[in-house]
Amino acid sequence: MLEINGIYLAKIPLPFPLKWVNCYLIPDADGWAVIDTGVNYKPAQEAWANAFQEVNLSPQAIRSIYLTHYHPDHLGLAGWLQEQSGAQVFLLDRDCRMASVISHPEPTDAGELVKMFLSNGLPQELLPDM
Repeated sequence: MLEINGIYLAKIPLPFPLKWVNCYLIPDADGWAVIDTGVNYKPAQEAWANAFQEVNLSPQAIRSIYLTHYHPDHLGLAGWLQEQSGAQVFLLDRDCRMASVISHPEPTDAGELVKMFLSNGLPQELLPDM
């Protein structure tokens, strides 16, 4: 694991071609903070266990979990990591709503997704396929 000035980079594996997501362990006033968590699947959990061992931390040393945005590769393991550590999880309200919309098995508010896709340049003709 790469360490620069006491900040550790944990490359957490992903089950798709991107291969990993960069997550961080950062010393905090009374413990440690995690920035992003990875997708919720066993190899990612094992990678976190290895990261904690490599830095010589117990999960209970984690006090805060900061999620940069709602994509599953950034917030997917937040619940698992919170259970392991008891840490508070932080995510912007807007991203929390979007995470709820995209993770629901039958999205009830596709309007939010449509607005986001269109505002980010998705051509109108591709909307039905989304």
